[in-house]
Amino acid sequence: MPSKNVSHTEAYSTFDHLFLGAMRSISKVVSMKKLTRPFWNRWRAGDVGDDVLFAFLEEIRSLDDWPDAALRMIATNEATYKAGRAGMTQVEEIAALRRLSYMCNLGHWGILPLNEAKRRAYTKARDYYVQAERLAFGDRFQQFSIAWNGQAFPANLHLPKGDPAPLVILVHGIDGCKEEHLATELAMLDAGFAVAAFDGPGQAESFLLNGILWDARFPEAITACIDQLVDHRGVDATRVGIMGMSIGALWTLAASSGDARVKAVYDLGAPINTRAFNRVPFIIKSKMCQITGATSDKDISDVLSRNFIDRDEILNGITAAVRIVHGTKDRVVSMEDKHWLHERFQALGVAKAIEMRIFEDADHCCTSHIPEIRRDMADFFHRFLR
Repeated sequence: MPSKNVSHTEAYSTFDHLFLGAMRSISKVVSMKKLTRPFWNRWRAGDVGDDVLFAFLEEIRSLDDWPDAALRMIATNEATYKAGRAGMTQVEEIAALRRLSYMCNLGHWGILPLNEAKRRAYTKARDYYVQAERLAFGDRFQQFSIAWNGQAFPANLHLPKGDPAPLVILVHGIDGCKEEHLATELAMLDAGFAVAAFDGPGQAESFLLNGILWDARFPEAITACIDQLVDHRGVDATRVGIMGMSIGALWTLAASSGDARVKAVYDLGAPINTRAFNRVPFIIKSKMCQITGATSDKDISDVLSRNFIDRDEILNGITAAVRIVHGTKDRVVSMEDKHWLHERFQALGVAKAIEMRIFEDADHCCTSHIPEIRRDMADFFHRFLR
């Protein structure tokens, strides 16, 4: 089981170590509310209300306080839920459980070291999610396991009523988890799709609880997810759409190459490669080192050299319709890379359709526009999966 603290790696430059120290120092004099502003919309995209979010952030004096504060927040809200549960309607209980799951995810996300507090908070996020969805949907919510590379990867499936439905798979990035995007799952379910989300190698449950590190063949795990659902009575796996976020979108595009079952790909913030390690934020570096087990510059360079889609042999294999959605204020993935990808797809002329939508004021993965993104995604999948 990987156990290194985020600061225990040779892959960080002197600047990175100084940055972490500076962040800890700054966080003692500048409120966590201000320091975490770039992530507010991401958390709001779930069901962490501003009242809970800001009360939590204002309680934290520094980054090092996050684990204890997170567990206190979780315990307080668990007690409130248990005290009021007897008087709740089923709808109210489902909403309360979902909210608890989102809160626990917020708690686990900000704990940087790989420790028991982080694993405990994540486990609660997973378990409350499962309780809520079983209560809400009965057997139309199912947990399943993806068999790949001699390992098993946990996955969730929501099924609409009626005939077998086209499948939409959600693939999250480095620092997310399959439970984080429930609201997007439900939006796609309401639009009439079967919806699957999973934690692949190096992601959330697979990594934190099962100790499975990232694998350069991650896109194969996405293909294995489709394979696993081919014979499912509620899924039409001949009509598949995939939505990827951040590096998850890179893996999604790679997975769709050569797979005719994939009819539509929604690219939300995909880099075209991950070679520019020195330019990415410290938190991304820490996550990459943790999930890959990299402890040296050579290790991380090798890891990052194996994440790419900027090859004609990959893009030429993508026959699905592709919608590229990006924000001009994205500091992780450049607009130049997205324009290159759009133009290269058009030049190759293989994909069924190539669309691009730019949000002028949006950040990485357009978190300030999530409700609109969900509507846009549902419309895109309707056009190419129905």
